[in-house]
Amino acid sequence: MTDSNQAVGQALLQAVAGQYPDVNEQLLRTDVDTNVLNGILQEINNDRTQILVDLKQTSRDVAPDVDDWIQQARTLQIDIENAKATARDIVRQAGEATKQREKLDDIERKAQLLRNEVAFSERLEIALESIQDVYGRISGAQTAAKQGQLGAALEQLRTIEVRLAELGPIENTSAVDVLNRGAATLRADLVDEVKVQWAQALHANRASRRFTISKNSDGTSLEKIQELSSQLDILRENINRTCRNLQDIILKPRLDPDRNNQVVKLVIEENAMFSDGKRSTQDAVSTIEDISSIVHFLHTQLPPCISVELSEILMPPVISRLTQNWLMPAVPTSLEGLSAFSVILESVQVLAQALGKIGWNGSSDLDEWVEQGPRIWLSKRKESALDAVRHALAIQVQSTKTVERVETQIVAKDDVIHGPNGAGDDWDAWAEEEEDKPALPERPSVPVPVAQAEEDDWGAWGGEDNAANEAEDVETQAPSNSVNEDDDDESSAWGWDDQATAEPESSAKSPTSAQPDQVRATQPASTERELTLKETYTATEVSSTLATLITTLVTDATALLDPTSSFHRSPIAPAAAGIYGIPTLLLACFRALAPTYYTPLPSGLMYLYNDCLHLTTLLQTLHTTLQHADATSPTTSTLSQSAWPSSRLSLPTSISTLTTFGARAYARELDAQRTIIRDLLDAASGFTTCTEAPFREDCENAVSMACDRVRDVAKLWTPVLSRSALLQSLGSLVAAITGKLCVEIEDLPDISEEESQVLRGLCDHVGKLADLFVPEQQSPSQTFPSPTLVHIYAPGWFKFQYLSEILVSSLADIKYLWSEGELALEFEADEVVLLVEALFAETEHRRRAISEIRRRRG
Repeated sequence: MTDSNQAVGQALLQAVAGQYPDVNEQLLRTDVDTNVLNGILQEINNDRTQILVDLKQTSRDVAPDVDDWIQQARTLQIDIENAKATARDIVRQAGEATKQREKLDDIERKAQLLRNEVAFSERLEIALESIQDVYGRISGAQTAAKQGQLGAALEQLRTIEVRLAELGPIENTSAVDVLNRGAATLRADLVDEVKVQWAQALHANRASRRFTISKNSDGTSLEKIQELSSQLDILRENINRTCRNLQDIILKPRLDPDRNNQVVKLVIEENAMFSDGKRSTQDAVSTIEDISSIVHFLHTQLPPCISVELSEILMPPVISRLTQNWLMPAVPTSLEGLSAFSVILESVQVLAQALGKIGWNGSSDLDEWVEQGPRIWLSKRKESALDAVRHALAIQVQSTKTVERVETQIVAKDDVIHGPNGAGDDWDAWAEEEEDKPALPERPSVPVPVAQAEEDDWGAWGGEDNAANEAEDVETQAPSNSVNEDDDDESSAWGWDDQATAEPESSAKSPTSAQPDQVRATQPASTERELTLKETYTATEVSSTLATLITTLVTDATALLDPTSSFHRSPIAPAAAGIYGIPTLLLACFRALAPTYYTPLPSGLMYLYNDCLHLTTLLQTLHTTLQHADATSPTTSTLSQSAWPSSRLSLPTSISTLTTFGARAYARELDAQRTIIRDLLDAASGFTTCTEAPFREDCENAVSMACDRVRDVAKLWTPVLSRSALLQSLGSLVAAITGKLCVEIEDLPDISEEESQVLRGLCDHVGKLADLFVPEQQSPSQTFPSPTLVHIYAPGWFKFQYLSEILVSSLADIKYLWSEGELALEFEADEVVLLVEALFAETEHRRRAISEIRRRRG
């Protein structure tokens, strides 16, 4: 190997050995060939040989130490073998000890088994002895029971049950099961025997309705039977059965009247009581006496422990039947039966004292009923009164009568009043119009008679929109608010000023303007005069019945409160104050039920309005009478006015509520008719094509049916309402027609001459309804026709008449009516302008007319 290859080999070996070779630059550029590998292998072999030589030299140096180590290892090996032999000997000895211990345990188990067998044999012996003893006792008890020795048999049974309880560990065995069945059979036999003896001692014969208390044939006393029953836990059952027997054969036949109000007659002997089957009419006092006799019989014939427990079961249904079947029906609904009712209360109190004395149940219930006597009487009175209201509504609502209404007022001397013929004090015929002037609607030049209807539909009541609110407000008015404090609308409806005062007969205001049947005027002062108005209307008997009921209640309350009256010392006198609240309940019941009974009748709501009007008049008269009686009575002189009977009754509030209720009925009926009329007019479709077929016929039919509806309603209401109410209600319906026509015609954008004539004809047809408002009577000396009063009762009538004239008038006539006539009183300038624009074509003449109308609007 060359020197270069050797140098490369050395460098590579140094690199493999982890040394960084120190080579020169020339060596790094030297090429490595296969010869280098051979040199490297040669170097490795040389190093290996040198290492082996060094290792052998080192081994020779440490050889003595290694021999010592080998010797020690052999000694240790011998010790290990000896230890293993010792361990095997220990394991062998331990195995022999376990076998001995197992043998000992087996011997102990066998010994315990022998001990358990001995103990079981002892327990079995004891159990067999107990079973034999129980069996013998059962046989002995059965023998004693057969011999009638129930006490001894029962004592044996108690011992048997204790012994059986001690056999609990073997209770599931067949032998114990046999003993249990035997004990149960013994108990059942004893129970049956005791029940038989109980039934013999307290014998109830349902066939003959006889109940007997006696000793048994073997001489066993009832006390002994009660003791046996208590020990057998059947005392309650026996007492319940006795109570059922008493209820069925004695108490029910005596306390439950049949449909003829008859009961059986009770007979009580020394040791028995029975019903003889004879029916007779009994009263509450005799029934209480019979119950007292039954209680005395049972208390004296039965042991105390039985009678007291018997009363706990028997008396509650007895007192319930006594109260429902005899005491409550005996409560009077008037003052006439108070004497008999006082006797009943005393009898009940005596019975309660007797029950309490002997410790029987029921005395507290009877005492409470006596204490509640005034309240019970008051409740019965309320029930009777409310039932009378229901009966009156169901029966008397179809019974009618004519009622006269009278009102006297002070009016100014120069007021003009319409008489029966419709003429005033200074009535003059209208002057004839000049021939060259258009005809004007008739308008009186004198003050309106009595009262004009307000522009609303029933102005006397403040309008439909306020009716519901008034109805709610009147419920919360204080009792001190007087019904005479009428609002402006009510005063307007009657035609009196705010200072006028009404007499009791006229205090209930009507939603109508008064049109008197008779007028009588006097002159109490130089500037005033007294005016008496009379008119009639139809009411049902319901109002009179309610007034009679309320008057009777007030009379009874007064009698109970009067110290000089014999009723003042009655036990129910404390209920007098509660009577004053019954009229309010009666009127509330009437208001609640009235719509049900009145609505199905023809003009039912108008009858309801009339009944409310008549009833308020009667109640106001009663209130005035009571106020006068209170003010003059010496018994109320020491009381404050709020404590007077008239103040307790709260009639003003009830009258106000009833008045509002009647007004709502009147308003509902009127609103229903107006709705029908408006629906009929809606068929005309706004009169926009009133000249074209078939729409013209539709318009004519719509107006004709609306007018016919008014006349039909007039025929229906004429025998019901007063004349003033009839006129105002019909006026409201006519106003609904005229108002609808005015609105529809004014909304037409263009009206031709032919349409004007058709619309005028329709208005003339409606105008014929004025004959409904002609006074009923005419003076024999009167030669001219009576003027119609339609303008008084139908708001907007003049406007409707003027509209009818405008439809067929020329521009000159319209300007004259506006400037010289009274057209401006009914129409606004803009309304007239719209009509002129719809009726006349656009011309210079129309423009000047419109300008003149607008210029003179003020």
